[in-house]
Amino acid sequence: MSHPEYRLELAAEAQDDFEDILLHTLLTWGERQMQAYGDLLDRSLSTIRTNPNIGHVHPFVRDPYKCFQAGQHLIFYRVQDVTVFVVRILHSRMDPASRLD
Repeated sequence: MSHPEYRLELAAEAQDDFEDILLHTLLTWGERQMQAYGDLLDRSLSTIRTNPNIGHVHPFVRDPYKCFQAGQHLIFYRVQDVTVFVVRILHSRMDPASRLD
């Protein structure tokens, strides 16, 4: 039996998070590290798209969100039909419950 092909969508907040992470990385650690970390985030998003059940439930976040660790960040997402909706990409030290609606 074949698995469905999932589509990945980033909410505006998740897109902003991604861009902010890259800018912070560039300003703090330089272009090479920004590229490496951006690649890590891209690979993580691809992993979630191809295997959306890979994430886990975060202890401080309610369903339907799942969480996947990417470096120092947590990717929060939900799955509906064949779409993976990424809602936020937050640093692991942030309080996700206050940043997810």
